[in-house]
Amino acid sequence: LSFLGIGVQPPTPSWGLMLKENYGFIITHNPFLAIVPGLAIMVMVLAFNLVGNGLRDAMDVNFRFLGPEEGSVLTGAIEAAYGRSYDVSWVYDGAEVAARLADGRYVSCVAETLEGELLCDEGMSRAAAGDAVAHSGQAVTLPLARGQHLFTRTKRFLMDWAREQGLAGMFS
Repeated sequence: LSFLGIGVQPPTPSWGLMLKENYGFIITHNPFLAIVPGLAIMVMVLAFNLVGNGLRDAMDVNFRFLGPEEGSVLTGAIEAAYGRSYDVSWVYDGAEVAARLADGRYVSCVAETLEGELLCDEGMSRAAAGDAVAHSGQAVTLPLARGQHLFTRTKRFLMDWAREQGLAGMFS
């Protein structure tokens, strides 16, 4: 901002002010007087971008769908978050969850850490495999993921998939 004249004012030093004061020397006598602060700004911006990318990667999640052999993943997540108080009894039966996943009556989208730790699960039920309308339900966000808006992101991922599959709608 000092380069534009709206940042700190002389005699306070800043890279922008150094650029502004030495801009005329780029072609003539001492170009390094302007090039060095310009490079410093460039390196600082690059460093912030790299730190931001690293933080995003560290906090990012993978979205995927559970396979039939992973029916117990939903059961374990429901029990971890709700104990035995969840109002849909079949989610506590890993074999029933696996059967629903296998025949297409249930689709389960999960958000996981890059290491594979479950953070959130959002499911979609259909009365029969191939139905064009589904019910969004059986959602669980584990304590580690709370406050990260993962439920919304997981549901959006599931909705995008449903749209690609040609579902006419999903209700909650």
